[in-house]
Amino acid sequence: MNSKSKVLYENSQKCVDDVVSKVGNKIVLGIPLGLGKPNHFVNELYKKVKNNPDLDLQILSALTLEKPIPKSEIENRLMGPILKRIFGDFPELEYLIDLRKNRLPANVTIIEFYTKAGSFLKQPHVQQNYISSNYTHVCRDIINAGINVAGQLIAKKNFGNKILYSASCNADTTLELGRCMRQEEKKGRKIAIVGQVNDNLPFMYGDAVVEQNNFDFILDNPEYNFKLFGPPRLPVSTADYIIGFYAGTLIKDGGTLQIGIGALGDALVYNLIQRHEKNDVYMSVLNGFNVNEEYGTLINSIGGLDSFDKGLYGNTEMFVEGFLHLYKRGIIKRRVYDNYSIQKLLNEDKISEKITPASFFAMVDNGLISKKLLDKDFDLLQKYGIFKDELKFEDGYIIDGLKTIQADFTKEDNISKVADSCLASHLKHGMILHGSFFIGSGDFYEDLRNLSEDESRLINMTGVEYVNHLYGSEELKRVQRKDARFINTGMKLTLSGAVVSDGLDNGIVVSG
Repeated sequence: MNSKSKVLYENSQKCVDDVVSKVGNKIVLGIPLGLGKPNHFVNELYKKVKNNPDLDLQILSALTLEKPIPKSEIENRLMGPILKRIFGDFPELEYLIDLRKNRLPANVTIIEFYTKAGSFLKQPHVQQNYISSNYTHVCRDIINAGINVAGQLIAKKNFGNKILYSASCNADTTLELGRCMRQEEKKGRKIAIVGQVNDNLPFMYGDAVVEQNNFDFILDNPEYNFKLFGPPRLPVSTADYIIGFYAGTLIKDGGTLQIGIGALGDALVYNLIQRHEKNDVYMSVLNGFNVNEEYGTLINSIGGLDSFDKGLYGNTEMFVEGFLHLYKRGIIKRRVYDNYSIQKLLNEDKISEKITPASFFAMVDNGLISKKLLDKDFDLLQKYGIFKDELKFEDGYIIDGLKTIQADFTKEDNISKVADSCLASHLKHGMILHGSFFIGSGDFYEDLRNLSEDESRLINMTGVEYVNHLYGSEELKRVQRKDARFINTGMKLTLSGAVVSDGLDNGIVVSG
C-alpha cells in the first residue's frame, strides 16, 4: 500500500486481501464489458478464491476478451509471432482459461449478459448462467444480484497539483453503478469500488472524469501497465460495401448517427467519406446503380446525397473507430450543447456557433435569458462562451473593467451596448459525440491518445443511462438527436420489425 493514501496500492495481492477483508467471504464482482476489465486485480482475486474453498466468487460481466488459441503445434508456430505482435503483453484472464478447459472451481460462477458472438455455443457453464439483460438495465440487474465489488480499468492525468481519473473506455455502466453501490452502502451493504490504472488507456473527458474519492481502492503500478486488447479488423466484403452504400444515402446532413462494430459499419464510414470528399465520383456510382431513380423520393425525404456541410453528431452506445475517421475527415462535426434553449436556437438557425450581435439579439428575443438579467443568466452566458470571461456582474450591471452597462434589456440601447462590447467569439462546451464504451485497434487507441485536450473534450464519454434511455431529459435529447439514423447488424428480422441478435430457437445463446 502507498503510504500517502489508504486508497492507493502498488501490489495486487495486498489490494485483493484488503478488498476481501472489507466485503467478506462472498464476493459478487462486477467488471465492465470489453476493454475496461482490471485484469491483474481480477486474476489475483480469482487465484485467491480458487485456492480457498471458504470463499465464494460470482463474476458478472460481458464480452470477456481473449486471444485466439492455436489448436495445434503447426498453428502455434504460424500464429505465435502474429499474436505476440497484435496482443503483446495483454494478460489473459485466468478464469476464462479455466472456463475454456472446463476446470472452473465449484466456488466460482461466471455470469455474462453479452458474449463474443458464437464463442460459447458449446460451453454449458456460460449457457446455463447467461443473463438476458438489456444493456440499459444492467446496473439495476447486477445491484439486484448483490454486487459488492466493482472493478474497472482507469486512466489518470495530472492537472496541476491534482490527479483526476477517467473511466475512459467504459463509462457505460460504471458511473451509474458507482452511485447505486454507494446507496446500497448506506443501507448496510459492504462494498468496494476498485480502479486499476493503465497508462496506455486514453484519458477521455466528459462524464467519465472522476476524483480519487470515487474509489475505495486504486491499484497503480507501472508494472501492471499492459497493451490494450485490439481485435483485428474484419475484412469488408463487396456485399457490405453495397449495403453501406445504400444505407449511406439515408444519412441526413445536420443529423445524428449511430453505428455498430464490424464490416458493415466500416463500409458505411467508407461510403460517407466518398460522398463527402469525392461527391462527383460518388454520384456517378449512384447513378450507375439507378439508386436515385428508384429511391429518390425516400432519399430526398429522410436522407441526402450532398457533402456534409453542417456535419453529423454521434450518439452511440459503442464509440467505434469509424467515428474517429469521420471526425478527421470533417463529417462528425455538428456540436450539441447541454442546454435546451441554445440547442433549439441552433437547430432553427436563429444563432450559430459564432457569436454575433444578431445572435445575441435572437437570444434575448427568444427568451434564452431574462429581459432584466439575473445572476443565473449571466452565469449561463459566460459558461457557454457568449460573454467574455473577464466580465463581472453586480447589482444589475455588467462590469467590463472601468465600464459598466445596465443589464436591462427592455431598453434596446442596452442590448446594443452589450452586443458591441461584451460578446466573446464562439460558443463553448459543445460536443460532437456522446459515447459509452469503446474497443478497437491499436491505431484507434493511439489516435485517441494523440488528440489534443480541446479535441478530446469534444467527446463526452458517458453512461448508457444517458445514451440509451429515451426517457429522462427528453426535451434536450430531442433537439440534440435530430434526424437520427442507426446502422447495425443482426441475425434476422421478424415480420413485426424486431431485430434478433442474441439466441437461436433452441435456446442456445449466440451473443446478447
